[in-house]
Amino acid sequence: MSTATIRHMRPADLVEVVSLTEKESWNLSQEVVRTLFEYCPEGSFIAELQGKVVGAVMGFNLNEEESFGGMWIVSKQHRGQRIEAKRAHWR
Repeated sequence: MSTATIRHMRPADLVEVVSLTEKESWNLSQEVVRTLFEYCPEGSFIAELQGKVVGAVMGFNLNEEESFGGMWIVSKQHRGQRIEAKRAHWR
């Protein structure tokens, strides 16, 4: 089994990230995903396996006491491979 690489999201990844959300019927438009990414690119990460986006997470600080963490998603065929746990250590 190959190991997923966790890296910062890039604008070119957004189409694949939206595709992941569509497969789960999350109903997030590309504009919404792009807006979140543009708001805080340093808090946007993907899990990549053999050049394909298999997971994503976005998060950012709202203020000194509160943060937002969202879009924790892993493609169905890659769940159970500890990708979620690996992404939990993104900071």
